[in-house]
Amino acid sequence: MIMRGGIALLVVAALVLAIVLVQGVQDIDLPPTADTVGMVAAVEYLPNGSRVVLIKPDGTIVRSPGYKDGANDREPVWRPDGNRLFFSSDRDDGQVHLFRWNPASNKVERRTLSKGTYTNLVYSQADQNARGLVASGGKIVEFDPVGGAAALVLPPTARAVQSNPEEGATSSMDIMYGRYGNSFKKAAWFGGKKYVAAILKGDRGETLILQPMEAKDGRIQPPLPVSGGDRIDMDVSPKTGQLVFTVQGFRFPDPDQVPPEFVKNGKVVPPFRHFIGMIEPNEPQKLVPIAQIPNDQNVFADPVISPDGSKAIMAVGVYGGVNNLHRTGLLSMTLRGGGAGAPAGIHKGPVYNYSFSGDGQQIAYVERGAGDMQIIHVMDADGSHDKALTTGKGSFGEARFSPQTKG
Repeated sequence: MIMRGGIALLVVAALVLAIVLVQGVQDIDLPPTADTVGMVAAVEYLPNGSRVVLIKPDGTIVRSPGYKDGANDREPVWRPDGNRLFFSSDRDDGQVHLFRWNPASNKVERRTLSKGTYTNLVYSQADQNARGLVASGGKIVEFDPVGGAAALVLPPTARAVQSNPEEGATSSMDIMYGRYGNSFKKAAWFGGKKYVAAILKGDRGETLILQPMEAKDGRIQPPLPVSGGDRIDMDVSPKTGQLVFTVQGFRFPDPDQVPPEFVKNGKVVPPFRHFIGMIEPNEPQKLVPIAQIPNDQNVFADPVISPDGSKAIMAVGVYGGVNNLHRTGLLSMTLRGGGAGAPAGIHKGPVYNYSFSGDGQQIAYVERGAGDMQIIHVMDADGSHDKALTTGKGSFGEARFSPQTKG
């Protein structure tokens, strides 16, 4: 009877533990780690749709499971530890959701709960719980990959913005950002989550802002406008926290706050045509100019900062109008406190979707080959030892090196 009683107690304890686990654990994703050192995530373009794949260092292609013909996978993003890959796709119900791929178990799961469009997932070094910021329906939400929840970050709620909540039905987007844009394209934590660096889209183009996240007198502070332009791209260093951005077709972010010295005969005359800038995390209101381009030659785009924060690579080309940059090469420049070194060319020809390996020693990039096929290459960070990984295997884009390193 004692033995039976003991067994009964063990059974009851096991049942209680099982109930606790079922109620408390929102996500069981095993094994917890995966070896992805040297792998490149990419998108394979198919006759009817696109599919996320992994490319091993030897060129072997591993295609994501659960794909449905005609679905569109895109924007692969590694979790900061490289153990999981996230991507946007409409492969489930025609709605664009975020999916997670565990390379160790080769399991793909949808991780967003609500319907909507989720794009431009960005992780930052300040995000210790592997929660990223993602654009959804013109807003910015913080995505929890474990529970699948998406908490609103920008715009803040009307109650946190308005001085008088009874002033009417004006939205917090209009109140805070109406002069800069009407929807968010991309955002990243900046300055240890004290700010959000965000790009807004509007009728006049795009605007880069820094949104303070600390309330003052119970209200969210107004955004700090940084720059406006036809197109803005940015990256935040995973190591130093520096923000580097490029502006094509510069304009002043607020048309009502143009310095008088740049207004001649009632017309705004910008001091330069294109721009590269940097902001240090400890001096968010100080803009450090890296380059001011007076004409449409040698225009920069798509900065990507190395894992150690020591340098940035970016495309260079001839500007032909909004979203029309004729790319001619890839440049690298050193980054340091308060500025950057002179850019040096590391590759000639148009390149796209480039990224650093986890140790910063290599760069994966996309180049168009014969028949307009897109080929993924890997080269050393100085441009040497270039190797094509996908020649003759199809058309691929959005190359993203795993952040994992050996050891």
